[in-house]
Amino acid sequence: MALMDTAMASAAISSVDFVQTALTLDLNTSFVARRAGPLVADARVVAGDERLLFCEAEIHDAAGARVARGRGCFRLVPHA
Repeated sequence: MALMDTAMASAAISSVDFVQTALTLDLNTSFVARRAGPLVADARVVAGDERLLFCEAEIHDAAGARVARGRGCFRLVPHA
């Protein structure tokens, strides 16, 4: 779940040109397969406004098979 959380938070902050950071408010993950080895995460912002962003992500193994998918809600806040 950490890989998925990091990927979605990165998508969130990249959507605001890295001028803010993102706090995870909600994270829902569905694991669809068990795999060993390197994993790759793809994440995107699907909706939101200036304070809240909703993201989706998928994790695949090296062969491209889906391992997990998830959704998350992130709050944008100024850097500390």
